Amino acid sequence: SPNRRRRRMQNRRGQRPETASSYFVPQDDKKRAPGAAVCSRRLLLLVLAAATALLLQSSSTIATTLSSSSSSSSSAKSVMAATTTPPAERTVDDRLAHVETLLEELRPEPRLWTPALAPQAEVAKAKAEHASLGLLSLGGRAGDAFLVGVRASTGTVDAVSPASHPSFSYTMPLKDASVKLHWADSGRVPLPLDRTAQGFHHLGDLTLRVRKAGSAGGYSTHSTVSRKPPLATAAAEATLARDGLSSSVDASRCLTPPLPFGRGLALRREVRVVGAEATLSLTITNSDPTSGVEIGGLGLSVPFNQMFTGRSLPQVAQRCSFTEVYLGGEAGYVQVTRTTGEGPVLLVLPLRRDRREDVGAEGRSASGWRGFEGWRPLKQEDRANYDWMHEMLYEVVVHSEAYARAEWRGAAPWAPPSSATLPPGGSATYGLRMILARDVESVGEALLAAGVPVATPLPAATLHADMTDARLHLSTPKGLEVVGSPRSDPPGCLEAAPLSGGTAAAHA
Repeated sequence: SPNRRRRRMQNRRGQRPETASSYFVPQDDKKRAPGAAVCSRRLLLLVLAAATALLLQSSSTIATTLSSSSSSSSSAKSVMAATTTPPAERTVDDRLAHVETLLEELRPEPRLWTPALAPQAEVAKAKAEHASLGLLSLGGRAGDAFLVGVRASTGTVDAVSPASHPSFSYTMPLKDASVKLHWADSGRVPLPLDRTAQGFHHLGDLTLRVRKAGSAGGYSTHSTVSRKPPLATAAAEATLARDGLSSSVDASRCLTPPLPFGRGLALRREVRVVGAEATLSLTITNSDPTSGVEIGGLGLSVPFNQMFTGRSLPQVAQRCSFTEVYLGGEAGYVQVTRTTGEGPVLLVLPLRRDRREDVGAEGRSASGWRGFEGWRPLKQEDRANYDWMHEMLYEVVVHSEAYARAEWRGAAPWAPPSSATLPPGGSATYGLRMILARDVESVGEALLAAGVPVATPLPAATLHADMTDARLHLSTPKGLEVVGSPRSDPPGCLEAAPLSGGTAAAHA
């Protein structure tokens, strides 16, 4: 309208509009009204609420037609049912909640994002580089989100690239002649980066702490990474499926040292690229026919490239990433963001398996998830040079009972420690699920699309103890609901109030 355009031009010139109101604040006013932003948002929502109410009151026949139409969606019906009979009197907060619920229900279901495939010349160049390093290339086709490089001799993953940027990898490089540095036992002269020898952790490596089932003794430690040469390799090289989207290898020989009891454990690694996802699974089988094995500690190495040592700033911006983790158990994830802050953003989630695929494994939830319980640094366990330019390499811990009883016994765990028992001949599958978010702002949407709930703290990520109006907004994906009475830690710090549309709010 002319009045709106005039007010907009006045705001641009720093003039106060003709209609004095707390909802409008000049852009150059140093002392902004403390509630200006909130008031503007509330005004907009109130206008939407009034318009919605008028529309519904004057269009009852339309609502009747919608409810009787076979083509109308169930979500549209629920919106109509929730809004056709508004209460006679509502407070401002009630009206805001009403409109927010309406908008939430009208929002489309999030879907996993797949980037556009890079030109074929770039993809072919990346695959040729994989081949020169002894890597099998998975994915990298139209409709695939990832191009993954799997080391044929071990089955570990040494390249994870978005299909839109095949020359970039989130993981530590297997070799990089442009970077010269020191690592354990490398000598006094800096050498080009070479992680092909023994003693380096790769994506998909495993650390276990086990003991005989029913034993009260200590746990023994076993790993697929050994400092002793030669490099532990699989009995046979990884096999590539005909479709070029999956690989599998028997990695039992990589697990050292042998178990001090029973007939040992068998280990199989499988990597798969399916559309918008890439998965890495490890199946552990108890080969002993008479005695069970308790897994008190299980960690999966996630060596993403946050090593800045020996690189210039342009190289850091071009090659490196920042890694952040949320130890939320079944809702936990690892976020890997490029140092430039640009997308895509890699999200690493616990692998979800059908319960029928796991035989005799205890310590799992009813949904079949095994969540993230710990974030363990690999210092002194990897040969990398941990100077002040290195952000450290880590493994995400899925079972942490053995650590909680030893190194971590003096700390309060973020997630309850768990363990698993493999009966004689039993097996269990663990792993990681990788998806992409378009950018940092789209991480929440990507998590919801992957079936993971998202909690948004308001007004900010830090909630002070003296706050009385803070809010924690919990969004749940389709098929997941908040049931029972939510608990808070410490008790009483939050009061939960379920909302419709797959959301819940907790107030301080």
